[in-house]
Amino acid sequence: SRDDAPLLYAALHSGFEKLARAQEALASEHGVSVNEYFILDSPVQNAFVLPRKQSGVGLVHNMAFVTTGLIKQMINLEAGSFSDPTNANRVGEAVALGLKRLDGIIAHELAHPLDSIDKAGLSTLWGAASGQAEELRADAEATTLLRKAGLAPNSLYLGLSRLLELPRPKEDLFQAASSSHPTLDLRLSAQRLLLTLVEKGAQRKESY
Repeated sequence: SRDDAPLLYAALHSGFEKLARAQEALASEHGVSVNEYFILDSPVQNAFVLPRKQSGVGLVHNMAFVTTGLIKQMINLEAGSFSDPTNANRVGEAVALGLKRLDGIIAHELAHPLDSIDKAGLSTLWGAASGQAEELRADAEATTLLRKAGLAPNSLYLGLSRLLELPRPKEDLFQAASSSHPTLDLRLSAQRLLLTLVEKGAQRKESY
């Protein structure tokens, strides 16, 4: 709970605020975006955003939700680790990595409301909307948000990699094709390509 791990929750809040400001800056050309986040006490591993756009008003109010089940899986520590002083270094490293992963997941969720603010612009840039296309588009936009927020650009890649490690039901070819989400393998491949392009772009700037 928040009372048991105040520093962890403060770090989560700090990451969200940075991402929210980055998203609000990107949205400002087409409307106003207001973001709030909530932590749900649930063993289910999930994160999602509920955008509420008022008719006729260029305002989107986004409520982002992250479950404690997802937080625990992203940080990946067994019970009792926090209270054992001999584990201090390992706990610190696991929490730092877990926070990066969560930054990436939250960035992905905050990228989704951009669709409702500038549908025409995003469709022109990324193609017609479909469930799987929207998810890949949000992954790419998440990397932009992370960079603009001053956070690690590979955070979503780390989060997706962790999700790939977790047990998940097997899908047949039909289920994979009809799913609203692309496979994690495809999303990781796309992220690897995008991060390579970002890194090469940064190297070119440094050489000038």
